[in-house]
Amino acid sequence: MDNRDERNAIQAEFQSKTADAAARPEYYLDPERSPYGPGTRAWVAATLASRPHLASTVQKFSMNANVPELPRFPSNLDPIERAYGGFYGVTSIIAPPGVGKTMLAFSTALTAAATQEWNVVYFCGELDEGEMIERRAREMTAHPGSIDGVDFLKVVQVGIGQTIFDFCVELAGMDPDIPILVLMDSINTIAELSRKDYLRTLADFAIWAMMARRLSRGAASFLLVSETNKKGNSKGEKLEFWSDLAVNMSGKKGDAYVDFNISKVRRGSWVPMGLMARHWDTNRFYTKDQLHARRQPLLTAVGDDVEF
Repeated sequence: MDNRDERNAIQAEFQSKTADAAARPEYYLDPERSPYGPGTRAWVAATLASRPHLASTVQKFSMNANVPELPRFPSNLDPIERAYGGFYGVTSIIAPPGVGKTMLAFSTALTAAATQEWNVVYFCGELDEGEMIERRAREMTAHPGSIDGVDFLKVVQVGIGQTIFDFCVELAGMDPDIPILVLMDSINTIAELSRKDYLRTLADFAIWAMMARRLSRGAASFLLVSETNKKGNSKGEKLEFWSDLAVNMSGKKGDAYVDFNISKVRRGSWVPMGLMARHWDTNRFYTKDQLHARRQPLLTAVGDDVEF
């Protein structure tokens, strides 16, 4: 079977299962009733969320209802790990160019895949194949355990005119028994590549992520990388509204320090983050305490005007 036949077969399976899932969603999506694992529930939810119409549901409360916990995935940021146990649901990373948002997102992808507890699909809208290979090699040199995630990471170089349904098709073939983490880097470039109305497409992708996360109860989780506008907010200025957690990064290109701030949190309390040192060789951001623990000299900030 060649690639075109395989893709057509996947699309046929999607159309069949999603039509059935639309008629009886609880059979596919309710983890207590569904015979399917988190990976299958994730792509069924993602595909249902891509449909132009999705029926509303009425929530019923009971006295002994438990709050369902959203699965966490690695953030590689010590303050986030301590406060929330990692990123979760739909997490957005919002930053200007050159401060390390792709470094953070790609290291998160590789770390999540290395746990072998997440299928990771990385939709890349900006870096070419060579740049991705270089970054992956740097990660594996600094963190040899990353090799354990080779079979759990899929990198998709996004083409022109791709739709949300095309993204859903790429989620097929992953391990059906573990959840799926979808990364879009950046969601702004991906919206531009669609060749459709930018703001409308940006909203469509973000709302797709939000609804897929809700339907799957976190079996489909998302990390959205966003550029900033002139005001320092996410481009489109609504991404935070659709996110469960939004992390803002600020600084100048090439600075040794980046200022982190949480602008949105749905689960848990807001916590301060502050300055973290960027270390390109290890693909990581470090707090002052982490640098001291590693017995590394503090990095010198550009202009020598920043202190921990």
